[in-house]
Amino acid sequence: LTYEEYNTSIRVFDEYFLKQVVQTELPLKAYLRYVLQERLFIFLVVYILCCLKWKKWIVRGIVAWTGFLLGTLCVTAIMWRGLLGFLFCFVFLFPHSVFYAFAYAMVLNYFYLYPERRWNAKQTVATVLGLSVGIILEVYVTPSFVELMVNLVF
Repeated sequence: LTYEEYNTSIRVFDEYFLKQVVQTELPLKAYLRYVLQERLFIFLVVYILCCLKWKKWIVRGIVAWTGFLLGTLCVTAIMWRGLLGFLFCFVFLFPHSVFYAFAYAMVLNYFYLYPERRWNAKQTVATVLGLSVGIILEVYVTPSFVELMVNLVF
């Protein structure tokens, strides 16, 4: 198998790819650093975009884009694996996405209802906790769920 053949043949829900993901040794410090960088960068971009003049339109666009991406992921999973693919999506996105969604909902709700709604310390703590718990779960718990799921299925 050449490099080009390998890259063009990879499908996220392919049995060979999933087994490779499970067998790959994951250096936790590097993975934590990567997840921190990615999640905080995206959060800062969303926050900065929402500080612009068109807050409500930007919030609507972010929610629509997120829905589109989630729908595309789920449809792709179902096309390749049927209901098992949907189960894979659930395992890949749970439990960390619940906390990310909570943190983003806090921020997006504030910007959508601005200026009627004021930001306070409780919201800051809740947002930081949501992101922090999401990152910790994504790094330490989700890989175990994915490994368990792949080993049960294949």
